[in-house]
Amino acid sequence: MTKRRDIKALLFDFDNTLFYSFESYFVALNRSLAQQGLPELSRNEFVKLVRISESNVSLRKSLPAFLRPLVGEVDVEKIERVVEGYKKIFPEVDINLTFAPSSNIQALCFLSSKFKVAIVSARPDSRGIELLLRKFKLDECVDTIITAKDAPSIKPSRAQLLMAAQRLNVEPKGCVMVGDSPRDMEAGRKAYMKTIGVTSGVWSREELRKAGADMVVNELADVVKAVTSLIEPY
Repeated sequence: MTKRRDIKALLFDFDNTLFYSFESYFVALNRSLAQQGLPELSRNEFVKLVRISESNVSLRKSLPAFLRPLVGEVDVEKIERVVEGYKKIFPEVDINLTFAPSSNIQALCFLSSKFKVAIVSARPDSRGIELLLRKFKLDECVDTIITAKDAPSIKPSRAQLLMAAQRLNVEPKGCVMVGDSPRDMEAGRKAYMKTIGVTSGVWSREELRKAGADMVVNELADVVKAVTSLIEPY
C-alpha cells in the first residue's frame, strides 16, 4: 500500500510571497536617507542590502558599507536616525504601496478553503500585515500570524514555524512552508516540513533549491498545483 503525505496546513512568508512589498521598503528607506541629507540607494544597491538581511544582519550594521563609497564614513548617530526614521515612515508607505496581485488573492482564497493557513513573517509585529489583509479582504483566509515578537528567534530558525503549527493544531510534518527566500526554505527543512520556494522576490530558482526547497514555482498561483503534487502517493 502506498502512503500519502497528509498535508493539513500551509505556512506562508508575507513579504514578496503573499504580498509584494519590495517597493515599500525601498521607498521608505530612501525617504529616510533623504531626510538626513544622505544619498538615496539605487535599486540594485537595495537588492544587495535585502540579500544581506537574509542572514539577519541589522540595517544598522549593513547600511554604512553602502553609504561609504558615496559619502565616506557616516557617524553612528546619523545611521541611528536613518533607522528610526525608516521605522516611522514605513507603515504609511506600506499600506499605500504594498499589494497582493489578483492571482495571489485567488490562490490564497482557494488554498484557505482546503487547508489551514498561517503567515510566518520576520516583521516585528502583525499590525501592518493585519491592515493589508483587511484592505485586500483576505483576513478571513488566514488563521494565525506569527511575527518576530511571538517567537524566541526568527527564520532561518524553526521556532516561528513550530509555533505556527502548534497554533493551528497540526503536526509539523503536516505543514508546507511557502516562501521566496533561502531562510524560508532552511526554516522549513529544520522543522521537518515540506517546502515550496517562490521566485517572486530577489532569489533565484537555483538559490532556493540549494537552500532545500522541495519544489520551486514562479508565482503564488503555481502553489496550488505544487501542493497537489506533494500529496500524491510516494
